[in-house]
Amino acid sequence: MKPFRDEYTVTYVMRLREKAHECEFEATCDERILEHCIQTITNQDLIKRAISKGWNLDKFVEEAGQMEDTCLQMKDMKGDHRDIVCRAEKRNSESYDSHQQSSSVNYENRQNVKKTIEEAYKTDSNTDTSDYEEDEDYFEQTIKHLKKIRRVKTIQGTRDIEKTVTVRIDDVDVKVEPDSGADVNVMDENQFEKFQRKTYGKPVLEKSKIKLSTLQNSLPIKGEFTRLSLRNKTCGTETRFIVVKGKINSPPLISKSTLIELGMIQIRTDGSFVKTNQLRIPDSEPPFNSEELAIDRDLNTTKSHQDAK
Repeated sequence: MKPFRDEYTVTYVMRLREKAHECEFEATCDERILEHCIQTITNQDLIKRAISKGWNLDKFVEEAGQMEDTCLQMKDMKGDHRDIVCRAEKRNSESYDSHQQSSSVNYENRQNVKKTIEEAYKTDSNTDTSDYEEDEDYFEQTIKHLKKIRRVKTIQGTRDIEKTVTVRIDDVDVKVEPDSGADVNVMDENQFEKFQRKTYGKPVLEKSKIKLSTLQNSLPIKGEFTRLSLRNKTCGTETRFIVVKGKINSPPLISKSTLIELGMIQIRTDGSFVKTNQLRIPDSEPPFNSEELAIDRDLNTTKSHQDAK
């Protein structure tokens, strides 16, 4: 998902939040959204500041809003008065949502926003009354959209089962979160201490040479414990866990390689996990021919040229 043209960052983040609740990383939702924003937005100055200063998502949205407000004020100085008023109205509604999520917008709030708009428009003698009606309609649509997002958050908060699975680590049943993007199995030090208390074995942390990091920061490693049997109802595997200091705000994470060994993840080249749709390769077109793939052919040609040299 990418931002629309001229879309405000706070609106883009709200769209990402709504989409993220359908995924399996609700516990690390803000961190994943921030990483996606950094990868997709075009404001390079904002990205550099976010990474260098280690902003969280709220700080990122706040700073982005200030930069966008500055740009709009510059437009206003050049005569584009309407943009800054609409932006002010939109910021009011979004600020209200972030600080008053548990309350609904009442008639008095709408009147206050309308009054603010009317006062701003008094400086423009050419403003038509239809502009006020258009702005009020826009505000009502924004409020309905924010209410919809709050309803989604409430419902999605009860769906923990979908993002976790239960496996047996040695002799302890543990709820873990499959993470196909992880290279190693990870748990935090608090989770490790609970595991130590419940298991009959005596797992001991060893020094680890593994280095872990998010997009913005490196994760402090406390150690690792190895020779663990990780099992489900079908099979098991011997693996290790990396233990990080602090808290990871999620269940223990199971890496892609471990998921494959446990038979819990599979890649089907024909995409048969989902139903067919109209965008598939039709039967009337020729099937794949591994000997005539364009990329492979280009690579072979390049290699031949290099060998000739």
